[in-house]
Amino acid sequence: MRLLALLLAAPLMGQAPTPAPTAPAFSAHGFFLQHCAGCHGQDGSATRPDGSKGRAADLTDVAWQKANTDAAIAHAILDGKGHMPAFKGRLSEDEAMKLVTEVVRKLQKGTPVKAN
Repeated sequence: MRLLALLLAAPLMGQAPTPAPTAPAFSAHGFFLQHCAGCHGQDGSATRPDGSKGRAADLTDVAWQKANTDAAIAHAILDGKGHMPAFKGRLSEDEAMKLVTEVVRKLQKGTPVKAN
């Protein structure tokens, strides 16, 4: 019986264990395009493709940018606000802050966010 176990295990000996699959790296730009651009627009201005304004905040507005801290924006992303859904459970606090610093704070009216 022991010989049979050795014969069956022999082909596996010396092989490195198969690494566990890793989750894809978080892309703040990709997340914005997939989950935020539908309401906030691809450039963050809340302008729809037909040129009309939606209900979402214009994230490119200078007054809005000045009135909201990074922490407040990340909090709104995680907990939701008004009609905006909460993304807690889908984003970590670090990912929410990365979304703020890498995308929201760099939005410019008329310049669509590009996936990186």
